[in-house]
Amino acid sequence: MQGGESVERRVPFVGRIDELQRIAARLQQREPCALIGPGGAGKSRLAYESALRWEAGGGRAAFVTLVGAVAGGVAADVARALGVRADSGLDALEALCAVELAYDLIVLDNAEVAPADVAAVVAALRDARPAVLVTSRAPIAGVPGLEIGPLNEADARRFFIARARVAQTVVDDADPATAAQVARIVAQLEGLPIAIDLAAARLASLDVAELAGELERPRAYTFRARTGRDPRHWTLKRVLDWSLDRMEPHVQELFVLTARFANVFRAADAAVMAELDVADATRYLECLADNSLLVRVRALDGYRMLAPIRHAALRRLLRSRSRRALDARFARCVAARARDLVEHVQSSGGYDCLAAISACHGDLLAVLEWALRRPAARLGGCIEVPALLAFFWANGGSLEEGMRWCGRLAACAEELEPPPRARAYYLCMLVALPSCAYEWMVALAPRAIALYGVQGDRLGLARAYNAYGIALLHTGAAAEALAHAETALRIYESIGSVRGIASALINCGSAHLDGFDDPRSARTCFERGLAVLADALDTDPTAAIALGNLAEVAYIERDGAQADAYAQRALVIFRERGDEVRAAWQLGLRARVALLRDDRAAAVAHLTEAFAILQRQPHREYGTGCVEVVVALLADDAPFQAAVLGGAVERIRAAWGLQHAIPARREARELLERIVAQLPADAPARIERNAATLEFPDVLRMARSAIARLAADA
Repeated sequence: MQGGESVERRVPFVGRIDELQRIAARLQQREPCALIGPGGAGKSRLAYESALRWEAGGGRAAFVTLVGAVAGGVAADVARALGVRADSGLDALEALCAVELAYDLIVLDNAEVAPADVAAVVAALRDARPAVLVTSRAPIAGVPGLEIGPLNEADARRFFIARARVAQTVVDDADPATAAQVARIVAQLEGLPIAIDLAAARLASLDVAELAGELERPRAYTFRARTGRDPRHWTLKRVLDWSLDRMEPHVQELFVLTARFANVFRAADAAVMAELDVADATRYLECLADNSLLVRVRALDGYRMLAPIRHAALRRLLRSRSRRALDARFARCVAARARDLVEHVQSSGGYDCLAAISACHGDLLAVLEWALRRPAARLGGCIEVPALLAFFWANGGSLEEGMRWCGRLAACAEELEPPPRARAYYLCMLVALPSCAYEWMVALAPRAIALYGVQGDRLGLARAYNAYGIALLHTGAAAEALAHAETALRIYESIGSVRGIASALINCGSAHLDGFDDPRSARTCFERGLAVLADALDTDPTAAIALGNLAEVAYIERDGAQADAYAQRALVIFRERGDEVRAAWQLGLRARVALLRDDRAAAVAHLTEAFAILQRQPHREYGTGCVEVVVALLADDAPFQAAVLGGAVERIRAAWGLQHAIPARREARELLERIVAQLPADAPARIERNAATLEFPDVLRMARSAIARLAADA
């Protein structure tokens, strides 16, 4: 191949199969094609590989690098590289059209240096009919583009391992721990080949685990390495500078300012950060996206930066403006977005917002961290940020993360004015509930109630009483729980909150069912809650909770058909709303119903789905219910089943920290008094024998350790 000496080829070519096929199809039709993507995405290497394959098919290719070209001189550079000499009176463009070229594929690399000149050359070459392939960070007029983004996860991992060999390091991807670290590294680098290349070069002095940890440090992406022939790729700063230095100063400035956003941002956010009007901000952002410095996120009508590019840009940000003023503007942007999403959550139930919240999760946490440093001055003005995060943690995010942040939020709450302080306590209760931290809820609730009462905030007061009732029920104070739920119900009725009325009725029913063993009264409350929500029975998440509780009542009454019907209706709503944890609750219930109906296969199928969810989003009580079913599946006769089930559940609750689980119903209490000391001596052998006949190892994994502890203790 003519040319191509500047293309880095130390690492074997990896992946890009789909792109290679699409490029080949266009070139066969003699259609010009431009590979458009960010610096370091591997465009030049992909073009070089395409040219090699073209030659393997019998063609002749020339690779022309335009790195040093200047505007007005591109045609002459191309003609010189192709061995074309202009006759007297002809300029370079005319000469390219006038002679028969020795090559039927011409690659023009780094066309962003002079895109207008490259467009003219491509147009001139059409008459000579060679195939033309262009690489550029910006679109080329008249040349159809093919977007080249980062590598997918599998190819990124293969590229990392191959690049590690160049650094004289063997990465054992067959080892699960090493494979997990490699996956973590390429995810942090977002699959950008140049970033993977630079990072893997450090394996000469770090092992894989140390490199993964290094990438989480604040200055992780400042690493540098002479990883190839092209100086532009020796550091991420140089990769960024090559694109930015060709842009207008105001566009550069906006790019640097928007590096503050870790997640998706909108044109309105950029306008606030740069103190521009939205129209100008949109125009500049589109210019940056056209030059592959930003990624368009059309589904959210916004933009984002690839993480390695953003970290390189942040170094400019720290030098360019007052950090304090920028942080305040950034907080205003994120708080405004949080306010919009909170309003949607309150009006619709909000499960359709989980993806949007996830898309700005990093920025929300950054603002919360900023606010908690000076809570008295900052937190009250952006209280919507922890409000949105609390909904996310409780319904679709990490409860462990949520509890850590809520611990800090509660500790700072005393510095706040009464309205945000009350809300902070309530937000902590929202996250504590699915985390089963009931004693903490019992400690926080009276403070929130007192503050809401002083303010005259009846909606806040009703919510706090309602949450207090749930916490008390789980700590064994059923009478108080029912009283607080009824108080919440009266307040909700006085202000006409339909969803609140239904929620309070459900909590009243739960108190009757789990605190007083009164399924009849519980059924009445649950049915009243459904009646309140009659206009949205098949869509409202609160209605789904009522249906799920009615399924529990039907199961207690041994009406398997009705229990399964209620549970199935609830499950459909939870899944449609994205409420995976409560979907696991209903799957576990359906597994119990299946055993009641002697359908072991259905029980196993429901458990498998439930545990798949609970592995992603653990929930102690729902997990305990599923383990109960596993234990029952492993038992082969009724007395043995009763003994194993009763003892195991108590031990599991203790092991998982459920010191104050909902009191067992009458039959269970009597059973537990009799059977724990009567566990058969051959329990482990019988369990293993029965387990060997079943085909659900993922389900068994969670239950076996608890059962083994039970057998050993007995």
